[in-house]
Amino acid sequence: MTLDAEACPPGPQRTYGPDPDMPEHIPGSSSYWYKRYKCNHAECIAKATEERAAVRNRRLAERVPDERGYLIHPKAPHNSRNGYQNYGCRCAPCCLAAGVKNPPIPIGLIPTQRQAS
Repeated sequence: MTLDAEACPPGPQRTYGPDPDMPEHIPGSSSYWYKRYKCNHAECIAKATEERAAVRNRRLAERVPDERGYLIHPKAPHNSRNGYQNYGCRCAPCCLAAGVKNPPIPIGLIPTQRQAS
């Protein structure tokens, strides 16, 4: 069976690069270009890094100490590595999920009865 080129209609034309409806790219104007298109202008990378640092610092500032003095984050997704790494939560479930070697001992357990991981 042979394919006839005229029998197959052409597909839609693809466009590459930024959306023509988007505003002109000004390096360092926002982190959108780095996040969406992985723009490698130093200004775009610096802006994205600055915004990530601001989010991380805000999350770290939201932590509160629990009754044992460990800093926990009230809105973190607990029992996950994300809670430990991105929110800075140091509750026992987050530490165990992140694989910390000496996690805080949950309340109610004596030191010889650590939770099995």
